[in-house]
Amino acid sequence: MFILEGSGYSIIEGEKVEWQAGDALYIPPWSWHQHFNTDPDKVVRYLCGTNAPLLQSVGDIDCREEAG
Repeated sequence: MFILEGSGYSIIEGEKVEWQAGDALYIPPWSWHQHFNTDPDKVVRYLCGTNAPLLQSVGDIDCREEAG
């Protein structure tokens, strides 16, 4: 995950990782994670890649994102 704009933090397997524009995060496969924007007046934009085709070929994959 590469942060293009904004700042916030992620919880990855229970560990808090703070980030800002220009940072890159590695989220291990199958790990529980959440992302949070720390400034409600600014937008966070990020790029995220996945190997979803491989994961789908070996079993179920479930990606959810809440609106807002």
